[in-house]
Amino acid sequence: MTPSARPAKPTRTFNDLPVELIGAVVHEVASIGDLLQLRVVNHTFSAYATPRAFDTFHVANTQKSAQGHRLLSKSPSLAALVKKLVIHCEAGPGENKLLNTVEEDDESKAVRVAFAHNMARLHLFPSLSELELNFFSGMVWQTVQSAEDGTITLSHPSKYFMLQSSIMQGLLSSPRRIPRLRSLTLNNFIPFPAPEFEGEALKTLMSGLEHFTLSAHALRFKGRRGEDMWSWFWSEMVPARFLEPAQRTLTTLALSSDQPIGQFPTVDLSWLRFPRLASLHLGGFTFNDAGLAEDFVVAHTRSLRALTLDTCAMHLAGPAPARPWAAVYQRLADALPGLTAFHTRRRTGWGLHERDARLELQSPYERCITGYGYERGKDVKLALSVQQADRLALRNFLRAVNARRLARGLPPQDLPELVVGVSRVRA
Repeated sequence: MTPSARPAKPTRTFNDLPVELIGAVVHEVASIGDLLQLRVVNHTFSAYATPRAFDTFHVANTQKSAQGHRLLSKSPSLAALVKKLVIHCEAGPGENKLLNTVEEDDESKAVRVAFAHNMARLHLFPSLSELELNFFSGMVWQTVQSAEDGTITLSHPSKYFMLQSSIMQGLLSSPRRIPRLRSLTLNNFIPFPAPEFEGEALKTLMSGLEHFTLSAHALRFKGRRGEDMWSWFWSEMVPARFLEPAQRTLTTLALSSDQPIGQFPTVDLSWLRFPRLASLHLGGFTFNDAGLAEDFVVAHTRSLRALTLDTCAMHLAGPAPARPWAAVYQRLADALPGLTAFHTRRRTGWGLHERDARLELQSPYERCITGYGYERGKDVKLALSVQQADRLALRNFLRAVNARRLARGLPPQDLPELVVGVSRVRA
C-alpha cells in the first residue's frame, strides 16, 4: 500500500440506521401508500410500518376495494392490526353527487353483495374498536308503495339505498359480536323500517358503545308515506332501538338531522339517562315550550362537560316566542355546573349534502318545520328587546363556562356582540 492510499469507507444502507431512528422516520409518514412501500424495504421497516398502515382501513364502494377488505379479513395477522374501519359510499364517476335515482346494475349488485359478505365478518377483526359508515350524502328519490295491511315497500330502489340496506343487514347478521367495538358512526343514514332493526342484533351492537354518532338523511319519497318514515325513525327507532341499549356506557353522543325534528316529528329523549355522558351534540333539533329537548340535556347535570347545538332552532308559533332562548340559556347555566364547552351555531341552508356556512353564537328561531325549500329563519321577525335578552343570557352563560375553562388553563370562548342601540341592565 502506498502512503497516499486510503482504505475505502464501507457503504451504509438502511440496515445500518439505528432502530430508534427508523421508528421515528416511519412515525412521520402519513400516506398509507408510502407506509405500504416502506413495508418492503426490510424487516425492520416492515415491523414499524405495518401496524401504522393497517391501523385505519378505508373501503370504497368498488369491487377492487371490497375485494381488498375480504382478503384482509382472511389474514389473521393483518386483520388483528385494524383498529378503525371506514366505509365510503360516494357517488360513482359521472353520477350526480347531490341527487341519485340510479337503479342498480350488475356491477353495483356485485359490490353490494361483497359488502354484505364482508360486514357479516367483522368479528374476524379482534382489535376493531371504531366503525364509521359513510352512506351516500346526496338526495335519494324513491317511490313508496303502501299495502292495505300497512306494509311499506320501495319500487325501483336506487343503488345507494340498496347498498346501505345490504351493509346494515350484513352488519346485523354477523354470527358473533365484534369483541372490542366502542365507537359507531352512521353518516347520512336513510331511515326505513327494515326488519333487522327490530331484532336483538341491533341491541347487541349498541350495548357497550362509548361513542355514537348518527346523522340522518331524509329520504325524499314520491309516495304518500315519506313523513311517516321520518316520524317513525326519530320518534320510535332512535330512542328505543339505538339509544336505550347504550345508556350504561355511552360517553359521547352526536345526533343530527338534515330536516328539523322535535316539533314534527316529536322526539322525546327525556326518559333516557346516560350516567357517563360527557359530550353531547344535537343537530337540527327544534326546541319549543314543551321543553323535551331541554329536559334531555339537563338530565345529565352531573356528567356533561361539552354541549353543541348545531342549527337547533326555537319554534316560533306566534309573533313572540312562547319560550325565548334567554330562558333556555338560564336553565342550562343553572343545571350544568360542570360544563366547560358550549357552542351554538346555525347553518345557512338545509340538507346534509349542502356545503353551506355555519354561523357561530347564534340563537335561531324558525316558523318552518319542514326543511327543504326554505331559507333559515324565513318570516321570523323578532323584537330587538328579545334579541338583546337572548344575547345577554348567552353572554352570561358563556362567562360561567369561561370561568371553568380559566381554572383548567383553557382559552376562553368568544362572547356574542350585543344589539347596538338597545338598552340593557348589564353586559
